[in-house]
Amino acid sequence: MVLVGAVVAAASLLNVAEVFFIRATLHSTASTYGLMESVWVSASVAGGWWVAHRRPSEAGVARLLLGSLTLTCLGVALMATVPAVGWLAPVSVLGGVGNGGVNVAAAVLLGRRVPAAMRGRAFAVFGAVANGANVAGLLLGGVLLAVVPVRAIIARGRPGRPGGHRGVRAAGPAGHGPRAGRGPRTGSGERTGRGERTGRATGQAARDR
Repeated sequence: MVLVGAVVAAASLLNVAEVFFIRATLHSTASTYGLMESVWVSASVAGGWWVAHRRPSEAGVARLLLGSLTLTCLGVALMATVPAVGWLAPVSVLGGVGNGGVNVAAAVLLGRRVPAAMRGRAFAVFGAVANGANVAGLLLGGVLLAVVPVRAIIARGRPGRPGGHRGVRAAGPAGHGPRAGRGPRTGSGERTGRGERTGRATGQAARDR
């Protein structure tokens, strides 16, 4: 859960910086910014659809979640290196596919690991963490833009690499061993930027359950 929250916060922060990055740093237009956002969202839908149609074991779902988090982080990290706006399209596809995969994989993992009687509470905690991280990222992005160059924000604001089984445990079951009480990112808020997209999709997945 901590890992998912960190990714959502970083994505929301970058969503604030992205418009300035595209308009001022890459000298492109508002239409291009909207197009890149559309590419990310479309790729997110495709990534979520692909993960939803897998039939893996619980360990396989955990691997899908970590792999999707890695793709999202990679997409954000590469965004800081692009020399021209055209390169943002493939980078947005990469990050968007990961973003959609995270939303679905996290919701499936929670559904499998959390006992039915505690599922509503677990999804509520999970949604609260994701939405809170989304808001925190947006606020931090606004503050940092006043003092830090936008390309530096994108380069340094990328989420840390998901590693080991920590990310899986973070999204693990309420009431089971060391994971108890942590509640379940992914099902909670999206990004009107990336963070919100992630959050909302997760919340929707939780409600659908």
